[in-house]
Amino acid sequence: MEALTPNGYALLNADGPYVMGVAERTKARTVLYGRSPGTSVRAKEVCLGEQGRPAFAPVTSSGQARVALDLVGEHQVASAGAVH
Repeated sequence: MEALTPNGYALLNADGPYVMGVAERTKARTVLYGRSPGTSVRAKEVCLGEQGRPAFAPVTSSGQARVALDLVGEHQVASAGAVH
């Protein structure tokens, strides 16, 4: 994190227990994502469909949508939030 420049971005999963401590160590712009309130990309209404495929509603300052992933496992929601 210390190597990131002020022009860079640090995409951080706000649901991780040590993330905020990491965020304080960078000069880059931080973008928080996860299920926690106060994130730039918040995953809401997470559910698992057939065959364990997750669906969720990413919420941003631009609005909300519904996303269904072709991946298996609820843990994939965090990865999808980072690339949203």
